[in-house]
Amino acid sequence: MQKVVKMLQADRFSALGFLRDSKAVAAVEFAMILPVMLVMFLGTVEFSMGVAANRKVTHVANTLSNLAAQSKYVGNADMTQFFAAANEVMTPYNTPPISQRISEVWLDPSTTPPTPRVMWSKSSTGSNLTPRGTGTSVNVPTALAVPGTYLIYSEVNFRYDVPASIGYVAHSTMNLGDVSYARPRYSLSVPFCTNVPSPPDPPTGCTTF
Repeated sequence: MQKVVKMLQADRFSALGFLRDSKAVAAVEFAMILPVMLVMFLGTVEFSMGVAANRKVTHVANTLSNLAAQSKYVGNADMTQFFAAANEVMTPYNTPPISQRISEVWLDPSTTPPTPRVMWSKSSTGSNLTPRGTGTSVNVPTALAVPGTYLIYSEVNFRYDVPASIGYVAHSTMNLGDVSYARPRYSLSVPFCTNVPSPPDPPTGCTTF
């Protein structure tokens, strides 16, 4: 009888000991929350990289409009340099190549409010942003729509591909884009000239303004 009692007591103490044993609780809890932590980490990385790429797109749009606005006139060689410089600004997010377009817009005073009409338009090589047709109407913020004035209008589109190594939370592709406006710095207008000699004085084949 005493042996039976001792056996029951031993079993009771073993069960209590098992319930009180917390040596592996931390490991079990960590194993449970690890997937959640990884998803949150990867999501944060993806979101941060997407925000950085979007900011780059904005910088590219501003760069294009500012470079063109600081010129007295521009030609094909200038456009090539502008697009190349903007592509460097996009580094390290410049793959695939960004789509860029620069246009000069005239605010036609014959209408109320003035209609923004394209004077000339150029796009980067291989861009899916084709040049706008002369006279095409575009959208300009009301605050910038001053009759009879000119604006340099730049547009940028970029397809951001989330790296495959971390593309588990966000979409694998995000289409980013932005626009920028700038007033010509040194003249009323920045004409586009088909012939800009070196030194560039005077150019020929320029758009009328």
